[in-house]
Amino acid sequence: MKKVFKNPIIYIALAVALIVTGCVMYFGERVNAEEYYIWNNQKYEGELPDFSQDVHKVSFADGKTSYTNYPMAYNVTFPGRAEFDVSHAKIQTKGKIPEKDITFAITKEYSPYEDVVGYLAEYENRYMMDPRFIEENNLTIHRDEIKQVGDYNVESIIFTRNVPENGIYEYNTYAHCYLYTPTQIYFRMTFNTKEYSEDFVNTVDSAVASFNEAVAMTGKAGFYDTFKPVVPEYWSEETKTVYNNIVNGDNLLWGLYRPQAVRSRNLAKIEAVEEKIENKFSVAMEYIYFGEDVPVDGLRDAYAQGKLVEFTIQIATVMNLDLNGYTPFFAVLDGQKDDDIRKMASQFKEFGHPVMLRLNNEMNSDWVSYGGACTLNEPELYKQVWRHIYDIFKEEGVNNTIWIFNPNDRNCPPNEYNHYVNYYPGNEYVQIFGVTGYNTGTYYADVFGEEWREFETIYDGIAANCGEYFSEFPWIITEFSSSSVGGDKPQWIRNMFDVIHKYDNIKIAVWFGSVDYDFRYPMSDGIIARPYLLDETDECVEAFKEGLIKTGYTPKNIFE
Repeated sequence: MKKVFKNPIIYIALAVALIVTGCVMYFGERVNAEEYYIWNNQKYEGELPDFSQDVHKVSFADGKTSYTNYPMAYNVTFPGRAEFDVSHAKIQTKGKIPEKDITFAITKEYSPYEDVVGYLAEYENRYMMDPRFIEENNLTIHRDEIKQVGDYNVESIIFTRNVPENGIYEYNTYAHCYLYTPTQIYFRMTFNTKEYSEDFVNTVDSAVASFNEAVAMTGKAGFYDTFKPVVPEYWSEETKTVYNNIVNGDNLLWGLYRPQAVRSRNLAKIEAVEEKIENKFSVAMEYIYFGEDVPVDGLRDAYAQGKLVEFTIQIATVMNLDLNGYTPFFAVLDGQKDDDIRKMASQFKEFGHPVMLRLNNEMNSDWVSYGGACTLNEPELYKQVWRHIYDIFKEEGVNNTIWIFNPNDRNCPPNEYNHYVNYYPGNEYVQIFGVTGYNTGTYYADVFGEEWREFETIYDGIAANCGEYFSEFPWIITEFSSSSVGGDKPQWIRNMFDVIHKYDNIKIAVWFGSVDYDFRYPMSDGIIARPYLLDETDECVEAFKEGLIKTGYTPKNIFE
């Protein structure tokens, strides 16, 4: 990298800014030998870097490590020699203090509400700090307080999750610290370690107390990971063929979800819709909850019809109800459900033909019991569980599962720590990127502020947000639909067909042919809030049929 600053006035201004943050400079040469910059994710020890880019500074002296993040405009000092990972600097800075066996993460956040403290209590921490959740998921709260620390009003929650010795994640003690500013901007610092100790608490408190924004904001944070699927060598030839057909297919493939059509061996539910649209679906979708048997016979029925199954497995309580209580996610994390995982793996192996496996979809949300908000707001736990299940499948010789990573189209809570990228388990663990975006209609306009959203509006946003990270993957719209409440559903379908082919990455689209009931009433009351059925009306059917003809859709046996 080369110097780009020529103007001496700029050098003087930068020198002043650096002195303020604790770095003594003399005409571009450092006095302290143990310091360096991280410039665009590369360690740099030359002259001044280009501060209009992504620059971070690390200095070690007197047993402490000072870290300055120029794009996010803050400085913090850690006891001990800290190491930093800024490969995802646009989203967060991660790091560790090896001698203390502590990891940490820092994000700059924005609250959508003026009452930032209330927002975090109600949205981010409402499960984790619920007394029943604490009891049923074996948490011990060591500290829960808000107090003034330097220039900030700081909320700190320090807790331990009591785990058995055979857990798959080595850290079980956490500190979540929120540094409130006078605005809706706040900073989030989290720390993890193996055991609760006075040294851990002192390390957390010292780092938080040192945090300051006496830094001139310069440059732009970047993102440096490359996400690209790694096709497993151990896949069966048929699985490789199916995957290649998905990746290289010229025409979009269509799929349909009808409740329990596969698991109850009732594909007639799908066939009834096929008769109406006078065409066939190449993909069927099904759900099971963790611990249930894989419906092998239903998979065979779908295979006999040339239908590839998108199979969704959720480590969840039934229908994700009662989220303030027990979540089975932690039992998997603790290695207590390995027998169930191996049983599930053996059933997919018994089926023997390719199946797309969507594990724990919409994890960047607060409405599923394996989502971030229900799993201590620690995305690393999600990644650990994904890798553990994947590795067991591999150990058991399962060579026919194609894995889909499928976040929600919007992060809920809408914060950087909960960014879907933080849940991504790694290139060797994912082969298809799944997207989900619904036009939910306006039934809950007065409750959630719902608005009618056209397909193009939804998927332009998804393409922009996700394309930056996952453009190397084939994409599947794992489930989507339009409500009929609040707009013209047949026209929505026509508009969808007019634009869907502009999204080159999308290879499969699966219509969610069911309904959402009003959550405020018992499901037995049957009050439908969001009617998502494809064949809700003759006009909807006709619009979909016309769209298939217009786009030249021809169903194909994806296995050949």
